[in-house]
Amino acid sequence: MRRNKDSKNKKQENLLEFIPRHSVDWEKNDDNRIVLLVPKFQNPFLVKHVLPRLKNPNMRVTLDEFGTFVWKNIDGEKSVHQIGAALHDHFGENVEPVFERLGMYIRQLVSMHCLVLFKENR
Repeated sequence: MRRNKDSKNKKQENLLEFIPRHSVDWEKNDDNRIVLLVPKFQNPFLVKHVLPRLKNPNMRVTLDEFGTFVWKNIDGEKSVHQIGAALHDHFGENVEPVFERLGMYIRQLVSMHCLVLFKENR
C-alpha cells in the first residue's frame, strides 16, 4: 500500500481549539432541559419534496443534564477547551475524563448537523 505524501505532512487539528456554533433550532422543555429540533432529512430532494408533507419535519432530541450545560455554553465565542473547563468547574469529578467525553459529544453533534465548528482566531 502506498501512502500519500500529503497525509504524512498534514497536521491533525486539535478539536479543543475550535469554536462550536449552533446550526439547528432548539427549545427548553418543562424540566429546563434543551430539546434539539433536528430536521429528519438533509438530502435537498427530500427536503424539498417530502419534508413539507410531514406533520412534524423535525426529530426532537432531549439532552441530558451535561448536554444541556454544554449547549447553553455554546455561544459562538467560547472554544471547546473553554466549555470543557466550565463543564469540569460545574460538575467536578462526575464528568471525568471531561475532554474525552466532550470531544465525543461535540463530534456526535457535528455529525448530526446540530453544530458547526470554526477555527479559533488567535
